[in-house]
Amino acid sequence: MPIKSKKNNKNNKNIQKEISSYILNKGDICCEEDFKRHKIIDQIFILYQTNNGKTYLDSLNNDIMLFIGYFIDLQKSGDEKGMVLWNYLDEQMPLTKNKKKDEKNIKKLLKSLPLFYLLSFLGSAHYKQNS
Repeated sequence: MPIKSKKNNKNNKNIQKEISSYILNKGDICCEEDFKRHKIIDQIFILYQTNNGKTYLDSLNNDIMLFIGYFIDLQKSGDEKGMVLWNYLDEQMPLTKNKKKDEKNIKKLLKSLPLFYLLSFLGSAHYKQNS
């Protein structure tokens, strides 16, 4: 592996690239059995309810998409794959008859995400709460 032990910004970028490449090739991070998805999802919902009150489902829905990117930015850059993925995720969380997001559909989507995505989302929610 071409990572050197010197501590500098170039080395940090190299480590990020190497780890990202490794995880992408594997498909997800290690040790799924060490994590209980339902607990991670419950923690995400608690953080969003605490921060956003009645609009927590809308905020949660919007923020799930942030790891893909803002749709307008995907359009501007011509990122077809990103736009398709963004639309697919959005379709997985349809509105109820009352034009509101449905907790059940959001939880179902969260359960289907790769573990690295789910844990990143939890970290992001925690970060937002403490900012």
